[in-house]
Amino acid sequence: MQATWQTGCNTTGGSAMKRLLGMLSTAACALLLAGQVALVDAKTLRMGIADDATTLDPHSANILGNSRILHSVYEGLVMRDKDFKIAPCLAVSWSQPDPKTWRFKLRPNVKFHDGSPFTADDVVFSLERVLHPLSNLKSSVQGVASAKKVDELTVDLIMNEPNPVLLLHLVNFRIMSKGWATKNNVLTPQNHKEKEETFAARNTNGTGPYKVTLRQPDVKTVLSEYSDWWNKGAADRGNVKEVIWTPVKAHARGAPANGQRAARLLRGLRCVPR
Repeated sequence: MQATWQTGCNTTGGSAMKRLLGMLSTAACALLLAGQVALVDAKTLRMGIADDATTLDPHSANILGNSRILHSVYEGLVMRDKDFKIAPCLAVSWSQPDPKTWRFKLRPNVKFHDGSPFTADDVVFSLERVLHPLSNLKSSVQGVASAKKVDELTVDLIMNEPNPVLLLHLVNFRIMSKGWATKNNVLTPQNHKEKEETFAARNTNGTGPYKVTLRQPDVKTVLSEYSDWWNKGAADRGNVKEVIWTPVKAHARGAPANGQRAARLLRGLRCVPR
């Protein structure tokens, strides 16, 4: 039996994860990169990782450990498909009315995890937020000066100068709900350098296939399937209902070594073979 999971509008979803998990033998659910993977009843995926995410704010810190989790929670205007080609995500199409303007037609009937609708207002807000001085993800909108709402499902990105490879950068531009950010006083990114405590650093509200249902920094983070995901009917949707991320690094002298911690993580669990 195989377990597959989806990471929203990103390159490591469905089919890619299926190929990855296919390489795990019945012997050990062996170490993968810096983490360890265990499959339980093909519905719960347990991931042992060397380092926990430092924040859940989608526009704060550009760190791999954060992206591992956030790529399943937040989505962008475009994505890379299984062949690493640019494909539609929260935008269904795009055009260039002039060399300094990119116009995006947005996907209708998309909902954030709190049930609120996704609109052009959220794109404009997210663009302003990611360009804030505290954001460490400005590279995801390289060359963009501003965003302009045309209508509820159309938005223009205005360039400082022409950027023919803008779509490549936008893969990592994560869209956040303006209403949720306003309600929870997180209109600007977390000050990651100063370890600022904000609502967005520990909570999320994206449009992706999974939502964060438990966050215990340096202990575990739980993602649960989002039942109203706009792409839930996709052929490579996968069958993982829950993902549990657990840091397995040794934190102090006398703490178990990585291998021992991984063994404890897997103790009593069944590694599901192909």
